[in-house]
Amino acid sequence: MIADTLARRGIEYKYECPLKLVDGGIVHPDFTVLDIKTRKEKYWEHFGMMGNSEYSANAIHKLNRYYASGLDPGNRLYMTFECEKEPLTPQTINTVIDSMGL
Repeated sequence: MIADTLARRGIEYKYECPLKLVDGGIVHPDFTVLDIKTRKEKYWEHFGMMGNSEYSANAIHKLNRYYASGLDPGNRLYMTFECEKEPLTPQTINTVIDSMGL
């Protein structure tokens, strides 16, 4: 749904493009987009199985690595979450895209 919405809105993106963090490790954000105004990349992580405790622990670990690299939520890092009881909605996707200022 996220990829389809980005494409429908004419926003080019890279899917799971490698990103080197300050700790030297590599992560693969779900979506990388270029903010044409600032010429900086923005990253979108979608955590889609938050009802799974092992997945959730890994998600928190990944987020902490982003924070340690200076990627702050709402600045260059955007996130969405879902679990079985609370699925991601088109409205949420559009709200995140709007907040990215693309």
